[in-house]
Amino acid sequence: MGLNPDIANGTCYYAYNQAAGSELVPCGNSGIANVACCFGGDYCDSSSTCYDNDTGNSYLAGCTDPEYTDSSCPWKSDDFADQEWVGIIRCDAINKTANEWAWAGCSVPTSAYTSLERLGSCDCTSKATLFRDGQALLRHASVPKTVGGTISWVSGYEVTAAESTTAAVTTTKTTSGLTSSAITGLSAGTASSTGSVATSASATGGAVSTTGDGSLSAGVKAGIAVGSVGAALSVLAVAVMLFLHRRRRRGNSSGGEGGEVPPTASAGPGVGPYQSQVTVAQTLDGAGGMPPPAYSGFKTELPADESVMPKSLRTQSSHPGLTPEMSQSEFGDRPMSTVSELSSSPEMGERSRMGSPVYHTMASIAELQG
Repeated sequence: MGLNPDIANGTCYYAYNQAAGSELVPCGNSGIANVACCFGGDYCDSSSTCYDNDTGNSYLAGCTDPEYTDSSCPWKSDDFADQEWVGIIRCDAINKTANEWAWAGCSVPTSAYTSLERLGSCDCTSKATLFRDGQALLRHASVPKTVGGTISWVSGYEVTAAESTTAAVTTTKTTSGLTSSAITGLSAGTASSTGSVATSASATGGAVSTTGDGSLSAGVKAGIAVGSVGAALSVLAVAVMLFLHRRRRRGNSSGGEGGEVPPTASAGPGVGPYQSQVTVAQTLDGAGGMPPPAYSGFKTELPADESVMPKSLRTQSSHPGLTPEMSQSEFGDRPMSTVSELSSSPEMGERSRMGSPVYHTMASIAELQG
């Protein structure tokens, strides 16, 4: 079971290794963190100060750290180092805009070293500044009469039990336009009821901002690293999937639009770019007849006046039996030969064999058979 933060627990010291009497009560549970001390039944205020309602004294007393080096231990200066408590007085403003004022100490009679006594007049003349705080000190809690009693917290300053490792936490508080800074010896893991580290908002509902060691633990850093690697791998996997998907779509698109084009039979050596697929030399077999239909690719029976050239090309050509590329404008004044001339003229055949340019054309069945 954890320590109860509402129980005043611990031994108070007013100086280095100088234990105070039972009259001083801790403003918290020193098992959780070092805290300031005040006289039993008094109020614990900001900057490790105290207030006694009977005498009207605001004062500094001690803390639960025997080394007296914790931030919760009030600094009394050399002038008041041997006093169990020191009366305090507010002096001139250091920065009114920031609500920062100087607070100095007041001597107490020797007879009142271990008990409170109403102080007489005290001024700031030639007094060292013991701490800086707002124009009005902030109320945190009231301690019981004796150690072991229950602490009454001011709303917003409740403390919850946490690990006992202590760490000084600086808190800045704002209330009703007044701000003050207090150094508390609360645990780094100690949290208020409002969820912030150390003590939280004032009784008037002012906001409190807390600063401390903000470094991340090793577990958190490891979690961040693992999460980053996982995110990077996820992005990479998505990118690879998109790349493969687009590549597959590109392959399907090219196959669906064009597909594989069957190879076209070559017209043979010596065929020019303007020759048709079927020339006179190719259409006539050795006996002078037509090759089988499977070889030629044309119908076996055609009307005598029908051309073997596709209809779409016949309609575009001004010369029957000629492709559009073989128009007169293509070759200027050069005469174009027909199949009948090529087949009937020995001279033309001789010219062809001698390398003269002969432009083969498509011919009708009637001309080939005639």
